Amino acid sequence: MQPVTLARALEGWLAGRYPGSAPEVGRVTPPAQGYSNETWLVDATLTVDGRRQDWAMVLRTAPAGDALFPHYDLSLQYRVMAALAHSEVPVPALIGYEEDPSFIGRPFYLMRRVAGRVPNENPQYHVEGWLAELSPEALRSHWFAGVTACAQVARVNWRATGLAWLAPDADPLAAQLAELAAFLDWTEAQARPYPLIRRALAWLAANRPHAGDASLVWGDAKLGNLVFGEAGHVEAALDWEGAHIGDAREDLAWFLVLDCSLCEGYGTPRLPHLPSRAETIACWEAASGLSAAGLPWFEMLAATRLALIMARLGKLFADRGLLPEGFEMDTCNGGYTVLARLMADAGEQEVA
Repeated sequence: MQPVTLARALEGWLAGRYPGSAPEVGRVTPPAQGYSNETWLVDATLTVDGRRQDWAMVLRTAPAGDALFPHYDLSLQYRVMAALAHSEVPVPALIGYEEDPSFIGRPFYLMRRVAGRVPNENPQYHVEGWLAELSPEALRSHWFAGVTACAQVARVNWRATGLAWLAPDADPLAAQLAELAAFLDWTEAQARPYPLIRRALAWLAANRPHAGDASLVWGDAKLGNLVFGEAGHVEAALDWEGAHIGDAREDLAWFLVLDCSLCEGYGTPRLPHLPSRAETIACWEAASGLSAAGLPWFEMLAATRLALIMARLGKLFADRGLLPEGFEMDTCNGGYTVLARLMADAGEQEVA
């Protein structure tokens, strides 16, 4: 999809959605990667409410060709954000969803771009970037703001908000394990066996806890999915493709494991002055009104999911010639490292 072609197609789509607006799409920035949803930055000028306005927008589509996940549902992401528009959870303002692929070749949605800064993950924010340059007080403030945003998701009354359609037919934790097992089967069929991940799934099934009250789960709660304003306030929570109804502890565990994978996972010291695991849990419990008891099981779940995602991503990188010869990224990554450590802590040593 060429930027110029995309710009003209979006002009036609915007003109149909906003009659008389005479839209002019200027800069269109292609995504750096295309392994999950493709994210394009789009700048446009159009007449709305009688005045000419500059709109900074984000276009999201499913990726073309081989992708990270076996299935994509753009409409799910859009519907979740639409439902959260008037909640305590900050999400971008939506412009529209288009199912008809005739406009740009694939379904897509547009949303307004939120001004602010997002913590970088490549290179890791533990190593460099604007987050690492904050004062100790500001760094802690940003972290706790992120944890609070995660907790706000758990407080959403998902039934009253119109998100009951997200609830699985089966037990939520059973549904999560079944989904991971299917994802692992699909990934191994295209790559190679991953015995550590398969053993982790067996451990999770054998040690499954009692599920807590059903909550809205963000599915990708991490610093790298938060837009921070200048004062450290969370302006928007991004990436809702994994949203589901489940156990709120899933998001807290993902937040902690993702951070751990970006330091311990690569042998890098954790950024000094970041709040500890205990402080993070206390903040989440206070903000959510829920207990984090039993969290280690959910951290194992998060590490298993992350290791599986990274295994699939490593295969995609290898297939596209993006790795040095002999480098096995599918098992040499932060997610796999953290999972191996958690399994060892549980007395499940990896078999050579």
